[in-house]
Order: sequence, then C-alpha cells, then structure tokens
Amino acid sequence: MIRKTTLGAMALALSMAGASAANAAEFGAADMNIEFGTGGTITANFGNSGILEGEFTDTYTFRIPGNGTGSGSIITTSDFLGGINDTDILSVFVNGIEMTGLIIGQNESGFINDIPIFADEFNTIVINGLSRGNGSYGATATFTPSIPEPSTWAFMIVGLGLVGALSRYGRRQVNVAFS
Repeated sequence: MIRKTTLGAMALALSMAGASAANAAEFGAADMNIEFGTGGTITANFGNSGILEGEFTDTYTFRIPGNGTGSGSIITTSDFLGGINDTDILSVFVNGIEMTGLIIGQNESGFINDIPIFADEFNTIVINGLSRGNGSYGATATFTPSIPEPSTWAFMIVGLGLVGALSRYGRRQVNVAFS
C-alpha cells in the first residue's frame, strides 16, 4: 500500500514538473540532419519551427565516435520586429560553453567555434529563446576529429618498435658451461 502511494505521488510530481516546462523540447541525433564527410568530419543541420508563444528551451543530445572540436551557427528570420514569427535567441550553450556574439533584433544570428566535443559521451546543445507565437530557428553544427600531430605519430612508431625489439631480444638465454 505504501509503495503504491509513493509511486502515485512520484507520478503526480513528475507530471506537475512537466507542466511547468511546457515550452521545453528534447531532441536527439535522429532529429538532426547528419551528414558524414571526408576525414571523419560531420555536419548537422537542425532547428525547430512552430514554437508556441513564450520562453522555450530546446536541448539536443548526440554522440560522436571520436574526440574533436565543433563549431556552429544559428539564425532566425521574421517578417517584422515583434511580429508573430519573430523569435529571440537568448542564449546557446554547447557542452556548457556559452555562444558569444549573439545579435538580437529582427533577425538573430550567432556563431561558436572550437568547442571540445567528446567521444562516447552525450554532448549537448541547449537553445534558450523567446517566441511570439510561431517561432522558428535554424542551426548548423560541424565536427572535426582530433588528428595526432606528426611528432606524436613518430613517438608512437618508435615506441612500438622498441616494445617489439625488447620482446624479441629481451629473453635470450645464456648457457654457461663449467669444465
């Protein structure tokens, strides 16, 4: 009986919490138009349209196969300042790093460069904004994998050669004969 009451209270609390964040949306990689390029580069185009009036928070989560850096841009367009399709982008965070240089007005735009993107972790893009009734935005993100420098490759090759030489010649047996 206590267990059912506790579960019911938790469900009620979760439904009330969801009601307070009516204009929050969660998106995954499936909601992003992802294209794989040469050298391990990845480009994603994504956005949201028909955003209801009020403040909103859209969160995109994705995973990348290797470490590297990301860059991106976001843009809004509207017929006129303060019109029903005028959307203000208030802030954008990529893995907790805030996009700087957002231009707020009739048509917003912003750019972010060289943000660390991590392999096998959930990376996030969080977009906070204000819609006047039929808001929309479009965004593009690019990912460039980290490539070791030539000196790193040279040290790795020399190291592997030393390990191989030690394993081959390290176990020589010496026979001692007494007369």
